[in-house]
Amino acid sequence: MLERFIEEVKSTGSARNMDELNKQVNALLIEPLSQVITGRALIIIPDGILYRIPFELIQDGHGKLIDHHTIQYEYSAKLLLKNAFSTAAISYTGFAPNMLITKN
Repeated sequence: MLERFIEEVKSTGSARNMDELNKQVNALLIEPLSQVITGRALIIIPDGILYRIPFELIQDGHGKLIDHHTIQYEYSAKLLLKNAFSTAAISYTGFAPNMLITKN
């Protein structure tokens, strides 16, 4: 079903006229999480075939996800969490050679 959704979007350039397929994709990917999707920002960390899914075009009961969510893709939960918990203070160590300039 996901492969078919991807192919339909590729061939038509949108998810229009795919009502039944869109409902199936929504039921599989979005509906199970609807109780925890509470804000406007939606961060997606895809894996496998999900890398090829245009989440913006999936339609839920309120229209396309892009119409009411800001969608951000991340490629690693570890990196996302690392960035979220990093502090503003940055430690830095630098090394440079000592240059002696002589005039001839």
